[in-house]
Amino acid sequence: MALSRGAHRLLLFVAPSAVLLVVGNELSDALAGSACNQAGMSYDPLTMDGTDRSIQINWSACQAHCKTTPGCASFVFWSDGGCHLQPAGAKIVPASGWWADQTVSGPVSCVAPTNAPIPIADEFVAPASVVPTVVPPP
Repeated sequence: MALSRGAHRLLLFVAPSAVLLVVGNELSDALAGSACNQAGMSYDPLTMDGTDRSIQINWSACQAHCKTTPGCASFVFWSDGGCHLQPAGAKIVPASGWWADQTVSGPVSCVAPTNAPIPIADEFVAPASVVPTVVPPP
């Protein structure tokens, strides 16, 4: 069921194992803290051999499903609760179709970049073997 009112949308999906509620741009908002997931993108092939579309409550549950599935390298979560898993080598492509702007895709895991500064020594002391010898001019 989908209800529209002005610029906001309320989407309610009922599946055998889950009820998914998406309000407005919740998927995009959920990505704010993610270092590597992307909204509006999918993968080709969409579904890894030996797997089927599953229903997950959100994109992080879809990513967790990928982590526990042998051979899974990436996932695509659709706002209707659909979760598709892809093997290594799948090509990232723009999502298409009715829900294309409400997809979240990404790798099996994200490694957040560290912004830690590189330590710099206060003083560099060269080993004796590389300390130059000063020879006075003749």
